[in-house]
Amino acid sequence: MIIPNPFTITIIIIIITIITTTTTTTTIITTTIIIILPNPFTITIIIITIIIMAIIVITITTTIIITIIIIITIIITTINIPNPFTITIIVTITIIITTTIITIIITIIIIMWRLHARTHIPRDGAAKYRKKRFGS
Repeated sequence: MIIPNPFTITIIIIIITIITTTTTTTTIITTTIIIILPNPFTITIIIITIIIMAIIVITITTTIIITIIIIITIIITTINIPNPFTITIIVTITIIITTTIITIIITIIIIMWRLHARTHIPRDGAAKYRKKRFGS
């Protein structure tokens, strides 16, 4: 069995991680927003928010992951680590931890933001608007 270049493995892991992070985050964000959705008319805003959030998440995670890999590479070049798979395992673990933390933080932020927005909706104003619109 030919062992591939440890950096190839790392790159593959990065790609997989970015894909999983994006899907996980988007799913979590979508679910969170749908659960605490005040009205169906805000779907467009939600879609935009999801896209923005996904971009932010990808950027942050990618930056963190690349930084970690650079640091690990520097460590490897200075100290000779015998097994390339040890490096890959370290990288994978750090990636999983960072992505999980970021996803959790973003979910919390969104929940807080939605709950905050919900508490500040003028209920009577919405009722007045509905009466005017439907003529009741």
